Amino acid sequence: MSEISESLGAAMSSEIQEAGLTLGPDVVDLGAIKQAIHVLIGVAILAEGLFGAVTHASLLSLHIRLREYLMDSSGILMVNFLVANFCLCVLQSPFSSSSSFAGSWLWGELGCQLYAFIGFLFGIGVIFALGLLILDRYMQVAFGYNGRGAWTPWIVIVAMWHIVLVFSAPPLLDIFGRYGLEPSGTMCTIDFWHGNFRNYNNYVFFLVTCAFGIPIAAMLYMFLKTAHYLQDPDVTKKWSAIQLEHHTALTKTCGFLFMAQMICWSPYAILVLWTVVFPPSSLNIYYTIIPPIMCKITPVINSALVWWNIPRVQAGYRFLRNDRTGMLPAELEDMAGAEEGDAEEKASLTPAVG
Repeated sequence: MSEISESLGAAMSSEIQEAGLTLGPDVVDLGAIKQAIHVLIGVAILAEGLFGAVTHASLLSLHIRLREYLMDSSGILMVNFLVANFCLCVLQSPFSSSSSFAGSWLWGELGCQLYAFIGFLFGIGVIFALGLLILDRYMQVAFGYNGRGAWTPWIVIVAMWHIVLVFSAPPLLDIFGRYGLEPSGTMCTIDFWHGNFRNYNNYVFFLVTCAFGIPIAAMLYMFLKTAHYLQDPDVTKKWSAIQLEHHTALTKTCGFLFMAQMICWSPYAILVLWTVVFPPSSLNIYYTIIPPIMCKITPVINSALVWWNIPRVQAGYRFLRNDRTGMLPAELEDMAGAEEGDAEEKASLTPAVG
């Protein structure tokens, strides 16, 4: 098993040397992680993956089974966010946890490339999917736009994933940067520890600026504006109590989700920017394992925030638990009515922002 990691590392080093780059031994070898630490990391990643997969699967099942009530434009965007998190769990944790238990990467060079690509694809996808949720909050609260067109949410989702591919595909195709083993030897990501290979520095600036910095700034602006509008009586007076609770809860959830992404994804941004400014030999190998663990805990936090903070999700769960018996919960009935509503009702749902 260790031979696979060694051969991958040797192949990476020889390719860089052929390109005319000079590598000191301290750049290639940042030291070894004790097997006991590998096992602890494997347990943590496996637990995060299982919990995240189960909770997101339950949320997706809830939305699908109650699609006539939950799958409005906001619900469709929420499902997009949940799918990105679910894929991050099921397509990452099994491979990195098993490799951590073994103490080396088990899935070969092709598996390493695909693992890193999938991690970037759905990792960036989670951030951008949250951006769509915040954009939806901003448009609905500030401008009264409900996105009722049958194709509107699907169009923006398709556009979002095409944009995500722009950031995640170049290293896989050997165009810009490249994917490879992390120094721990049990996970794969962008190759941040072999110098400026294939314009790594430019790729990192492009990635951190356009896939992290600008989206985060835009999300923060829209969230703060949305929160401001929710304090405006001219906006909220045209909603019922249930509608106001719904908009407030979704906005609050988006705020918590935003903070979670900042906390969990910032270590990766710091790591890759560090190796642009300072030599990779300055890295501590134990720090390099913190970012991937933080990223893998993100879906767990995201699912907990959605479960705990959105009233119609909780109402839908109780409704299904009671086998759909009794009266339809007000949270579901109100949102279904808003989706079907006539012109008079639609006018009542649109806030006037002065």
